[in-house]
Amino acid sequence: MTAGLALAEEEEPERVGRRKPTSYEKPLVEKVLAAKGRELDEAPEGKTIRNIYFKQFDVILEDEGRLKFLNKGHVTSRSRVIARQLIISKGDVWNRVRIEEAERKINVPTFLTLTIIIPVKTKDETVVDIFVVTRDVWSLRTNSLWEIQEDKLSLLFIGLSENNLLGLQKQVVLNYSLNLGDFYVGPSYFDPNFFWSNNELRVFAALVYGRRSGKLEGSRSSASFVRPFWSLRSKWSWGINESHSIGFRRSFLGTQLRNYDVPETMAIETIPFEYKRSTVNAEAFLTRSFGKRVLKRITASYSVNFAKSEVPAELSGVSAASFERDVLARTENSSGPSLGLSIFRNNFHIYKNLESFGVPESRNLSPTLSLSAFLSPKLLGSTNDYLNLSASASFSAKWFTSGYVTATTGFSARYDTFGLIDRTATGRIKAISPTLPGFRLAANVRLSARFKERNNAFYTIGGQTGLRGYPIGAFAGQRRLQMNFEARSLPLKWKSVSLGGVLFYDAGHAANSFSELTPFHNVGFGGRLMIPQIGAIINRLDIAFPLNGVTKGKPRLVIGVQQVF
Repeated sequence: MTAGLALAEEEEPERVGRRKPTSYEKPLVEKVLAAKGRELDEAPEGKTIRNIYFKQFDVILEDEGRLKFLNKGHVTSRSRVIARQLIISKGDVWNRVRIEEAERKINVPTFLTLTIIIPVKTKDETVVDIFVVTRDVWSLRTNSLWEIQEDKLSLLFIGLSENNLLGLQKQVVLNYSLNLGDFYVGPSYFDPNFFWSNNELRVFAALVYGRRSGKLEGSRSSASFVRPFWSLRSKWSWGINESHSIGFRRSFLGTQLRNYDVPETMAIETIPFEYKRSTVNAEAFLTRSFGKRVLKRITASYSVNFAKSEVPAELSGVSAASFERDVLARTENSSGPSLGLSIFRNNFHIYKNLESFGVPESRNLSPTLSLSAFLSPKLLGSTNDYLNLSASASFSAKWFTSGYVTATTGFSARYDTFGLIDRTATGRIKAISPTLPGFRLAANVRLSARFKERNNAFYTIGGQTGLRGYPIGAFAGQRRLQMNFEARSLPLKWKSVSLGGVLFYDAGHAANSFSELTPFHNVGFGGRLMIPQIGAIINRLDIAFPLNGVTKGKPRLVIGVQQVF
């Protein structure tokens, strides 16, 4: 099910004029104004845009030392490519909400590390000129995501990529991805302006190998051709998506496979929690947008899905039957239509130092609502008659001037001959305090539950899932509680690199009932690093100390990217 969310196109009364540049943007704005001999227009609201100029900065600036020669290995984004993404034009009226929408659309992190549109004065006080200022990220590079836990590489993604081919914002990547169970290798391609249109094309294919055996286990692929909403005023979006996966599904306790014990026998079996799983999915969708101040987007789609799970060949008899009943995900073909509704209102605000350092971070301070239903009848080729339902809602708000609070809740279920099954309910509150002297406080509380689960799904917590002092997947069950609290320092800038530190407290547990939830706790400290020339991604190193359980007091090192929450 694919459903779009909408933004209103009308300006909020309190948000007029221009936004102030962040500390990362300000030096570039000053360079442009000085080079062109122009002066900022502090009151551009309602003025007609006369001329639009473009200024693209290289990855390494002139005043950033001896590394300027690296720019020779990078083609800066071309002006015509930036101009094609621009949703405003000459003759339009300066509207801050519309300008900020234009910045968000252009500033794709894959290609750019910043985008700011600045108004400059003209001799005619009723008109304004604008400069679209961008700075590229290094495009010919190795993209990476990684986690090290328990002295083992638990997650690694490396993409040998040209992220901005010939400055045309087309991405070609050779991907390598490794987790505790397997790894895959294969190419991908992303073109946000396929054949110079507003259509997006994504293609990915890979071969999958077992991490322990090194043997070929399967393959994965995905492809999509989508006409996205060009702007908030667009009425239609459509697309087709395809994906397939052949491989093994595994669950880990620490860095070792979780074991399954057959309940019908007296013996204690240690059957590895792994089995072959194959899926194929295809979907076509069409979305229509309605409304101006409050946008309603209705999505109709049709999808076909095939899923098959296989009992390991070495199991037989009672062991095979029990493993199939208790571990395997459902084998099922489904085919049918779906309908979705998404509603929300535009109220974007620009923050900094929420989850990154110095760069603008957009958050929509608005209530949202999403509903969807998928009908899969035997009449259309499905294995079973069933109806999938889901609903989610969220609300985000300012906390004084620079703080941010968001609350989300969601529910999903399947209705079939067994009744209302596979029910999930989630709730989350996340808050980041206003800026305090030298630091900010951040909190995350999440509660998740499954009821009448018949597809053998369960929650885990530990390690990279938010409880840093405990092994990967240390706790598992149908209920999960997660709490994280951090004191995050404001960034310390050294040349163009940003450094930070954090003190944290985590608590959480997973079990099969609410009454069994007994939180485990850890405290710790860590460091943060961001190199904007590579991208606005936080690199982190955390050391956590468990406060209870069998590993009490034994420190755990977790190295990875992006904030934990």
